[in-house]
Amino acid sequence: HDWSSHSIQQSAFRIILEEMLGYDTTKTYYQTNYNEFLTRVTNADCQAIDIENWRWDWELQGEREEVLVQFLGTVGRESLYVPKYLSTASSNYAILQEGLSYTCNGTNRTDTVTAYSVYPPSGTTDLSETFKSFLDYPCNNLVTAFIGWSKSRCTEGVWEPSQCLEGNPCSELYLALPSWNPSWYESVIQNLGLRFKVLYLGSTGLMDKLKEMYAAKRGLVYYWWEPHPLHIKFPSKSFIIPDHSNECKAKFSFEPLDSGVDCMEQSTPEMKLFPKSLRSTQPDLYFLWASFSTTLADQMEMMAFEGPVMGGP
Repeated sequence: HDWSSHSIQQSAFRIILEEMLGYDTTKTYYQTNYNEFLTRVTNADCQAIDIENWRWDWELQGEREEVLVQFLGTVGRESLYVPKYLSTASSNYAILQEGLSYTCNGTNRTDTVTAYSVYPPSGTTDLSETFKSFLDYPCNNLVTAFIGWSKSRCTEGVWEPSQCLEGNPCSELYLALPSWNPSWYESVIQNLGLRFKVLYLGSTGLMDKLKEMYAAKRGLVYYWWEPHPLHIKFPSKSFIIPDHSNECKAKFSFEPLDSGVDCMEQSTPEMKLFPKSLRSTQPDLYFLWASFSTTLADQMEMMAFEGPVMGGP
């Protein structure tokens, strides 16, 4: 794939392969059809090597017995994130649930603030200034019907949990598109009783919002994933919600008001693939593949040398 983490690791592997072992290589790109790429890995006329594949080991082994699968060294995750400069008190679901206050020591005074007060109150961002018609909004009823929302609706690009209805005060939380990790974090917000309305900004709009809020050192919560170079440009940490469990996952529904999800999404190990047919005929190639590994820190360091941060999975 041509996204950042895949591109840099493929390049590092290819450089070693060409300059140290003398192999000729050809880059092969694919989009999100992993089965298509598995076919290329096992095809006798191609025998491709994949240095990044976000599928579980048991899924891969069950589909293609001809493929060797190993853990690359990094675990990917999707999450809600906040800037690193925010205090833990404003990024912990339990404190927000309780509506607790905490002391903020400034240069000349000490303020007592609520955990929500660091986030923009609902209504701060006017999406109608950017999106001029119903179909322009990243979240509209056509999109949500396709996802599987049967009760929930977006009004002018905003989704509201039940705790934010009837004028109850809430803050803004930002996603790019409802189709990115559909319904999971809307369900988390609903079931943890968090007082956030979700604004869908589009990928460009989310990047613009991050630039605006980080420049002003303001608080925000947004959805993203790692590894990704965005966290280099905008240093972030995870918003604290309960850890993932199978019991939590089993309660998932695409309709946020029916879903019981109230936890982190399941992390995904980063795997690498190799054709079994090459293990005996190309032992040097196999040894390099088997030895090649990268940590999250390695990947983030390499991503720091890349160009502009782009949105979109």
